[in-house]
Amino acid sequence: MIDVRYCKNDNSETRKEKATLRIKIKVAVLERWVQDGGVPTGKSCPSNITKFNKWEDENLEMEVMLDGVTVAISGVFPVSTVSTDKKKHSALKVRAETLIDELKNISNPKWLKKEIRKLEAEKKEALTALQRITNEFTEMRYKIAVLEGTNEAKDGTIDNLKGRNAELVRRLGQRPTSIHEQKEV
Repeated sequence: MIDVRYCKNDNSETRKEKATLRIKIKVAVLERWVQDGGVPTGKSCPSNITKFNKWEDENLEMEVMLDGVTVAISGVFPVSTVSTDKKKHSALKVRAETLIDELKNISNPKWLKKEIRKLEAEKKEALTALQRITNEFTEMRYKIAVLEGTNEAKDGTIDNLKGRNAELVRRLGQRPTSIHEQKEV
């Protein structure tokens, strides 16, 4: 596994070699992601060369092609803009920019952007329809509650009238049924 971490005991030449190796490893990671069809879930990809320079992920472990040899890497680490801008790294810098653009297109192709806009519009329409249906449902539930209250009141009135009717029938049963009987009372 290649370790490109700087140590306090590194001399100037060793630090320069590690900086070059860091750039190469970052480019190799981007190349691998392009080959694999995009950035793996949970991993971040720099969106420009400045972010490429600052890009750091100590937990990134994978195998990449480095100078024609498959090597296991353990993390990507920041490099200074000065290192990336050096003439001897210009081809790597251009390659990194190209790969970053390719990964943007893989991650967000134009057809996908159109599809996303279409789906977002459909989602908005669905949410509007849901809100309208919810409002209608709430209104109907209110009307049903009012009608149920009205029915309960009518049922109470009917029960009351039945009671009064029964009382009147009972009273009629106690009264004399003929006129003659009424005079006698």
